[in-house]
Amino acid sequence: AQRPIVAAQTPAIQDIFTQQGGLEVFFYHPDDVEDFERAVRAVLINLPESMERAEHARDLIALHQWKYRVERMLEFMKNRL
Repeated sequence: AQRPIVAAQTPAIQDIFTQQGGLEVFFYHPDDVEDFERAVRAVLINLPESMERAEHARDLIALHQWKYRVERMLEFMKNRL
């Protein structure tokens, strides 16, 4: 099931989710409990937006699954050989 994502705003996570403008997740600053609370409240207060972000996240994450990554690597290698 799709669930809204509340994630720490770290470089590794940002690299994945900011490709589409960061609209897939609700970021909070690491080690900031109040900011985490703000992000969770944002999810709960606006459920339609939260579910829309969850759907965008699902689509984006699908592009990072190994199956698709391997397909892109193989295609890249075919074009280079």
